[in-house]
Amino acid sequence: MKLSEKRLGQLVGWSFLIGVTGNLLLCLTLYRQMGNLEYKVNQLDSNLYSVIQSLSIEVYSLKNSKQTNRTGEFE
Repeated sequence: MKLSEKRLGQLVGWSFLIGVTGNLLLCLTLYRQMGNLEYKVNQLDSNLYSVIQSLSIEVYSLKNSKQTNRTGEFE
């Protein structure tokens, strides 16, 4: 099957348009996924900070409430 020059030009044009559109959709999907990943990392960082802060408060509280050892007792 032989294509005319006009038909071949249309085919190349449509192929180019479909290729660019497909790549744009893939880029937008990747950009959205990167945004979701960045949000999750920030949320994890915030949660980790909260856990460390909570743990520090608990350790400080336990350390201050600890009674002093009497002679002959182990720590």
